[in-house]
Amino acid sequence: MITGSMASQCYQGKRGSTTKVSCPSGWCMKGTPTSGDDAYLCDPVGICALMGEKCQEDSTDKDYKSMCCCDGNLCNSATLHTQHIWLGVISFIVSMMFLA
Repeated sequence: MITGSMASQCYQGKRGSTTKVSCPSGWCMKGTPTSGDDAYLCDPVGICALMGEKCQEDSTDKDYKSMCCCDGNLCNSATLHTQHIWLGVISFIVSMMFLA
């Protein structure tokens, strides 16, 4: 018999000092506070369920410059924002190749 927890996990803490925590909502967040140090956490109040799996620059939260939400186990790694940027760049290049 195989047993295990079905709860997702998220990274929590600040860059360079994160731990893995259980996340009942299943939504992980990565934010860049106005202080500049990236913060990682489980979405405690359901913001990501409304926002969806994306990044929002100039967040409506006065304490954060940007906020990213993701739905998956340990998805809020330090490379999340970089991955989104590269995905956008590659998508743009491929689109331009097909339009040319």
